[in-house]
Amino acid sequence: MKSINLHDKSWRRREVMLQERTMSFQEILQKAENTRSQLSEWVEELEKKIHCLSEEQSDWEERQSILEERNQSLARMNMELARANSLAAEWMAVVELKEEEIRKLNHSLSYANVRSATLVAEREIQMEELNKLNELLFSEILERKKAEEENRELNERLREANAELEQLATLDTLTELLNRRGLFQRLEKLQLDGTSSPLGVIFADFDDFKRINEVYGHAGGDLMLQEVSQRLKSVFRSTDSLSRIGGDEFLAVLPKVSLSALTSVAERCRELTCTEPVLIQGQPVHVTLSLAAAILPPGVSSLEDILAFTKQALKHSKKQGKNQVTVVRQKELASGVFDSISSGFEA
Repeated sequence: MKSINLHDKSWRRREVMLQERTMSFQEILQKAENTRSQLSEWVEELEKKIHCLSEEQSDWEERQSILEERNQSLARMNMELARANSLAAEWMAVVELKEEEIRKLNHSLSYANVRSATLVAEREIQMEELNKLNELLFSEILERKKAEEENRELNERLREANAELEQLATLDTLTELLNRRGLFQRLEKLQLDGTSSPLGVIFADFDDFKRINEVYGHAGGDLMLQEVSQRLKSVFRSTDSLSRIGGDEFLAVLPKVSLSALTSVAERCRELTCTEPVLIQGQPVHVTLSLAAAILPPGVSSLEDILAFTKQALKHSKKQGKNQVTVVRQKELASGVFDSISSGFEA
């Protein structure tokens, strides 16, 4: 009866942990949705500003057209002024001939002066209007530059939001390693690059991890996953890709690696995991890993293909007593018989 109660408590703790993880995931989704909504509002605001600038640009073109018409009118007026001055000169040439002609010439000259003054006044008005148009144009240029700067800021915010969403989608929140989606993207990138061969993989699985969850709860299991993840991360190069693809399953992809180097890395992972215990609830807890290491042959490229290719080798490590590394070679693929190592050397 006591065993049944303990079992019920364990299941209740698992249900609470599952609910907490579900709520955390929902919060992340809600944040992402809020970010998308805010970006949509920024884009809509930017489109409105661009529309206003287009209307102001159209108004400025109309004013420019009016200014050109007035300049043409001013040019015609200047031509009339030139003709008036020419007429006045002719009248002055014959002033000695007839006084009546002189009076007429003076009258025409006076009219020409009045006309000239009127033209000058109109020109001053037009120049004032031109200055106003220039000021308005300068103001519009400043507003356009401001709008362009706001557009750049919005684009930068959009880029940062997209980068944050991409990171959330490709990382495992517990261990901060790549998740399945992140590893899938890395594999695609390596295939497109075409310079990563030979490509090695290490498939690792905890031994008796279920017992840790049963004894210390899911919080203890999570702590174990986090600690071991940090140990494993220290083994790999910056060009390698370490991921958590399942509850207690890890897969590492290593480009440009030899079989001997790959075997050494796998053995180092095994040693770092089993040598030092992990403190859980104040108690030292030992844990081990069973691993499979292989150089991928041509045609094995997808995540599903890799798992299928290394599955039998991982089972072999389990059957041979766990806490072992099984290396896949071409002769072993043909015979179905594998060799395991536990200290970095073939048995």
